[in-house]
Amino acid sequence: MIEAWGRGIETMLRACRAAGMPEPVLRVDETGIWVEFWFAGAGQVAGQVAGQVTEDLLRLLAAVSGEMSRAQLQKALGLKGRANFEERYLKPALASGLIELTIPGKPTSRLQKYRLSAAGRAARRKV
Repeated sequence: MIEAWGRGIETMLRACRAAGMPEPVLRVDETGIWVEFWFAGAGQVAGQVAGQVTEDLLRLLAAVSGEMSRAQLQKALGLKGRANFEERYLKPALASGLIELTIPGKPTSRLQKYRLSAAGRAARRKV
């Protein structure tokens, strides 16, 4: 059965590449195997992935290295104002699916960090 799943996953990856979509994110945890697909919703994500990412988001994508806290991201961008950073960079990047939370179930955790999503990696490669 696992061998059949492996062929199915490879088929999904090939189909996404052929359609010019970001590859799905494969995640394994104690509950099973999760496949996260990126889709165009209300035109927002489609535009982002198609290369129409704002200059602010491009700067953020370039600054992300592995998993980083909000403070680390702000420092990497040379920004001091938290509210400005969250409104211009962090919230739009999260809403468009370019970055993701490392602890999705606890978005306000003091241990929360951020990393590039599959869509963010694809957008960064296009630049």
